[in-house]
Amino acid sequence: MLTSLGNMFLLIQDYKKALTYLEPVLEELKAQKIEDRSLGIVYTNLGWAYFKLSNWSKSKESYEKALQILKKENALFYVAEVYGNLGRLYKELNDDSKAVNYLKKCIELNSLLGVKKSELEAKLLLAELTADKDPKKALNMAISIKSAVDNEEDMILLRDLYSLLHVCYKNMGTISSALECHEIYARYNDSVQKEINGFNTIRTAYEKDTKLQLVNAQLKAEQEKTNLEIKQLKQVIGLIFFSLLIIFVSLYYIYNIRKKNLNERERLLKEIKKLKSNEKNNLVVNSKDFIFNRELIEQKINRRLNETDWKVLHILLEDATYSNREIADKVSMSIDGIGSSLKRMYVYFDVKETKYRKIALLHAVMNISSVVTD
Repeated sequence: MLTSLGNMFLLIQDYKKALTYLEPVLEELKAQKIEDRSLGIVYTNLGWAYFKLSNWSKSKESYEKALQILKKENALFYVAEVYGNLGRLYKELNDDSKAVNYLKKCIELNSLLGVKKSELEAKLLLAELTADKDPKKALNMAISIKSAVDNEEDMILLRDLYSLLHVCYKNMGTISSALECHEIYARYNDSVQKEINGFNTIRTAYEKDTKLQLVNAQLKAEQEKTNLEIKQLKQVIGLIFFSLLIIFVSLYYIYNIRKKNLNERERLLKEIKKLKSNEKNNLVVNSKDFIFNRELIEQKINRRLNETDWKVLHILLEDATYSNREIADKVSMSIDGIGSSLKRMYVYFDVKETKYRKIALLHAVMNISSVVTD
């Protein structure tokens, strides 16, 4: 209960209130001599609360203890998070060498785990550390991850990216580009600020409600003390139940969406496998033996595809699950070029928005060609 309440106040950015719940949890776990992943997570959350309250020494102490426990438990996702938070901490302490060291570890581990958002956050922080000393290098670092940040569609990431681009262009004396990036930054910052204001509203409402309860408690005096305690207990239980209900519904929704996407992916891959097969003779042929009917395909979409588009389609024929970077490496092109080619073909072949659009694209093209290849 205490952990759930502490985490809730972390989410609405009431860090002092979060500490009032998380610190007793830490003492209880230590009293029971529990040194598993749960203790490491509590230390991590305490470290973040102390960090946001500018208590650098307590934050550093909490993160170091968290890292020791989480490494022992092999809890790599949480280890990566602590690496990133230590990078932020040492950035605030102006210890650039340690900040860079932890951010690189964070990037490497998140890349291994496939946690793209956290990897991008660490890369942005790393670029920010470079901006004042070498704005050109920082600019190149920011540009190299721009398309990935755009794909994440995370307002805080986008705000930080364009803030960094503004600083880089400004330090390099490229005023027009700096102004353009600042305008984009301002738009994203407004969106982030709206969310923060929402948190402020929640905190204000909570504080007013708490004060009101205290006033009522004083007016009712001792004879209603027991009733007030029961009422407060019900409120806490209701809050916990509501929080758990939200978490359960969210997890159930995410599970169903993921299951639906995976089922659609498997269905498309199975159909692609069938299209690569000689079903009349019941013989499976190599994917390289499948030949796109260029004339029939271009006739169907009423336009000509360029050579880049054909190269991309043939790479997808090898493996429809290739990433844009893997495709770019195979055809010696930029990721942006591959992205532009794919976006065009999504429109040409009327591929609807889905998590596995490349697979759907290949499926559509092979369906057109199947009249001949079958």
